[in-house]
Amino acid sequence: MRVLRVRRYRRAGVMLAALVAVCGFAFAESGGANAASGNAASAIVLPKLKFPVVDFVKYTDGKAGPANAKLKPVLVGWTNNQGGQVLVGPTATQGAETAVRWINAHAGGIDGHPIKLVECFMANTEAEGTRCGDQFAATKGLEAIAFGGVAVGASSLEAVVSPKIPIFIGVSVNPGDNTNPNTYEFGGGATQISWPYGTFAKQVLHATSAASVFPNSPGFLQPAAAQQQAYKAEGITAVSVGVAPNATDYVGPLQAANVASVGAISPNGDTTACIEIAKALAQLNVPPTHVISSPLCLAPAVKQALGDYPKWYYSSAQDNLDKSLPETAAYYKILASQGESASDEDPWFNTAFSEILTAAQFMNAIGYSKLTPALVNAAAKEWRGPFVLGQPVIKCGAYKAAPASCADSQHFYRYLGNGVFKQAAGWLRPPPSLLPK
Repeated sequence: MRVLRVRRYRRAGVMLAALVAVCGFAFAESGGANAASGNAASAIVLPKLKFPVVDFVKYTDGKAGPANAKLKPVLVGWTNNQGGQVLVGPTATQGAETAVRWINAHAGGIDGHPIKLVECFMANTEAEGTRCGDQFAATKGLEAIAFGGVAVGASSLEAVVSPKIPIFIGVSVNPGDNTNPNTYEFGGGATQISWPYGTFAKQVLHATSAASVFPNSPGFLQPAAAQQQAYKAEGITAVSVGVAPNATDYVGPLQAANVASVGAISPNGDTTACIEIAKALAQLNVPPTHVISSPLCLAPAVKQALGDYPKWYYSSAQDNLDKSLPETAAYYKILASQGESASDEDPWFNTAFSEILTAAQFMNAIGYSKLTPALVNAAAKEWRGPFVLGQPVIKCGAYKAAPASCADSQHFYRYLGNGVFKQAAGWLRPPPSLLPK
């Protein structure tokens, strides 16, 4: 630990720390979320962790053992696009719920109190975000809100709850998240973590031409545009291939983009798009070593439909693919204990799991008796990582145009078949011209 805890004072500086904390708490209660970044924040000390993280109990700043089910639960809002036509990360909810079960069973909850998710889902329309925002705002004792894959409804929800309740996002797919106050994109904004595609295409594939392939629907336009930007920043000639949502014929559009001759192809899309893109690329005899896929194509349904994942390169802002990595092995052990081993490669499941563990870290560092949304927000502002199963260095606010983005790096893996991933490149950052100045 760095200096002191809100709930565990050391002898040195006890009176000063207590005075700062008391003043900060009073100001936070009367002055709202902005007060949380003042004196109260100086009394919150997050666990000092080394990368990679293999002790997940220590990461949550909890205690080994179960939470006390008889104690009042700590409430965290949870939202995701599911139950309708918008399906960016449908398995994220499963990952978040698994994290809650594991924390409550093995990491002591929050000072012994169990965590409970207050769930509200948005299926198809932006207006549904207002409904979820109203529900969260009316829930007494809600300490934070966590997002899954939310492309539709995010902005409306944020308009209701911001800036009073902090919002945590694993990886953002909504451009409005980037500038929303008191919002933290733990794994980075979609633009920032798509830029390393250009770095990988130049340094590893030595490509001189590239194409981004995606359905024209929310959640996929932003990363595709960022990939185009990154390719061009590296001097790579790039084309953009947008296809109608729910299209079943990708052969024609890909032929028109002449993908058989480009050096790097980056697919984005939901399960259906990934399956159809894979079939089309195989039909066009495109070498699989030219494909740098979004991890969205590692959904279990893709493997089921095709018999195995395509043998492409895959990006990941999380360490959940290479089983030789110690943090990945620890994660797989937890999944197996929870009966969730089928979700090993799923990026949204993994990101949501890590997101909830990080929220628990903030709340444990504060302590149950002192919890307020303002102080949870203060802890998030103090956080510098590492992000469990994610990036080693966290710096929210590094990008002026996207202050909510906390990271900008990606791992790249080659899929060899039969469940085996081999690391092709470690944490790569965006092209130099796109890095924060």
